[in-house]
Amino acid sequence: MTKHLSWLVAACLAATAAWAAPAPVIPAEVITHHPHDTNSFTQGLTFHGGRLYESTGGYGSSRLMEVDRWTGQALRRTALDRQLFGEGLAAAGDTLYQLTWKAGHVLTYDMRLRRTGQLQYRGQGWGLTFDGQQFIRSNGSAELIWHVADDFSVVRRLTVRDDGKPVRQLNELEWVDGLVYANVWYSPRVAIIDPATGTVRAWLDLAGLDTGNAPNKDNVLNGIAWEPGSEVLWVTGKRWGRMYEIQRPTLPAPPRAEPKSD
Repeated sequence: MTKHLSWLVAACLAATAAWAAPAPVIPAEVITHHPHDTNSFTQGLTFHGGRLYESTGGYGSSRLMEVDRWTGQALRRTALDRQLFGEGLAAAGDTLYQLTWKAGHVLTYDMRLRRTGQLQYRGQGWGLTFDGQQFIRSNGSAELIWHVADDFSVVRRLTVRDDGKPVRQLNELEWVDGLVYANVWYSPRVAIIDPATGTVRAWLDLAGLDTGNAPNKDNVLNGIAWEPGSEVLWVTGKRWGRMYEIQRPTLPAPPRAEPKSD
């Protein structure tokens, strides 16, 4: 093997080893908590223009709401048709975009929750966020899907991995200062994902949070909201009686692969 080829192989192996290293786990630092409506089967949570919006699921009970962050009370609400199951929620410009689970509809609203239109996509809708240029959708798999804002056409797909293994059941999403935060269904951890590579940079561990409601296997962690410039994340779950403010975690530097010298 030539010296040049030997160096190249060593560099590739080092890069692979670094990429496949398991992500560190960061315990959540709770600041405080506020009331949350225990009737809300939370599917999407987002701040926009200083206001908090929430999407809830369930056939016949799906809603879009503007919520008072301090009291948990709905300031405005609109109900979905009974045949639609509300899912992820994101905002772009002066429009709110709400996914539906299996119907393939993206419902659009103005900031006062008045319906303004509808877009289409194929497959299931779970989580939704906006990176400033395009929407990012999850569908319950290990894949993130990027959509053009004006017609929701697909422009990119990316598999999320930790320790080289796909991270499946990605659910509610939030764009936080260049990274994707993703709830994982039935998990108390949030994956913090590099959108360039799909690698999980770290896990935010929220195990042990009090839901503020009677135990139920379906009342899982689901809901992340962040206001740009803030050091606080707002998190809740399906039918939780509490919404938490937690400290935005400080992430370790991403691993760098250094090729070995001969």
